[in-house]
Amino acid sequence: MPPEFSRQRTIGVRVFDDDEAGQVAQIGLAENRLQLFLFPARRDTKTGKAEEFDGWRYIEQEGWTGAVQAQKGVLFMAAIRGTKKDLAPFLSRR
Repeated sequence: MPPEFSRQRTIGVRVFDDDEAGQVAQIGLAENRLQLFLFPARRDTKTGKAEEFDGWRYIEQEGWTGAVQAQKGVLFMAAIRGTKKDLAPFLSRR
């Protein structure tokens, strides 16, 4: 779990299977209805090495904005209904 979210109060947790991502853990946070997701990073078919990248990568879809970070073979995504501007303040907390 990135340190930005380690002290947040949760309102619910579930684990489910996704056809593309595999097993996904979803965590609902009380603050601003943030959603956190943890799922396995894609692996290179030849080497088996997990996808890695530095920092946060943003995605936007259907009124939601997510920021994804890769750590030790796990992708972590924070998502909020809104824009990158709405999500960015949560990512800079330490």
